[in-house]
Amino acid sequence: MTSRITATGHIAGDINFGYSANGRAWANARLAVNQGYTDRTNNKWVDTGTDFYPLAAFGPNAERLMEHHKSGDRITIAGRPELEVFTRRDNTAGAEIKVTVDTLKAAPLRPSTPDSTVERALTAETPEPAALRAEEPHVIHGPDTIRVAGVSKDDTDLHALLKADGFKYAAATKSWNLPADLGAERSQFKVNHLIAAAGEVGISIPEHITPTTAAAATAGPAPSVDQARAAEQTLTR
Repeated sequence: MTSRITATGHIAGDINFGYSANGRAWANARLAVNQGYTDRTNNKWVDTGTDFYPLAAFGPNAERLMEHHKSGDRITIAGRPELEVFTRRDNTAGAEIKVTVDTLKAAPLRPSTPDSTVERALTAETPEPAALRAEEPHVIHGPDTIRVAGVSKDDTDLHALLKADGFKYAAATKSWNLPADLGAERSQFKVNHLIAAAGEVGISIPEHITPTTAAAATAGPAPSVDQARAAEQTLTR
């Protein structure tokens, strides 16, 4: 009996794509899967970390992964898991679960019900509750802007990630903001990519959505043409 794994997460980093000597397409990517649970006492998402799965796709799956998806996209995959053991640069042993993809499809950016397992909690709190005013990085979705607050001056690694995803520092609010004209869909992709990239270096960045934004965001931003096509069917090899 062959084991299978199904996971939903965000594509972390670039997708590597090519063709073998016999002309068969191949693609490699990494899937960042946020782990946690919803605390039913306050309806908050409690983040317990991020798992990363190397993905290997071949043939039509590889071509569709490359053509229809990019870093930051949220997808659901199913495939055959395989434990890979490797040696780190410091000569210590490491292991990870590599998944050979059998099926993949676009996944909604947000859940349809508040009890779903998600990467963020849609809350009905004040715009910046006390928990988010702490000097720790967190994303705040406001009615007009998306910003990252709680970033210290010494956190140069996070500064580099923010700049790479187009965030600009605003001295007035001491936060990193995305351009207001970027659009809801592209802005969310930027946030997804930032969270996934930060997770790879051990930085957890929770999200908070203000009440005025949460109502409009429940259904998630309109999908792109490529996402809509990918969501209509489960892609098989």
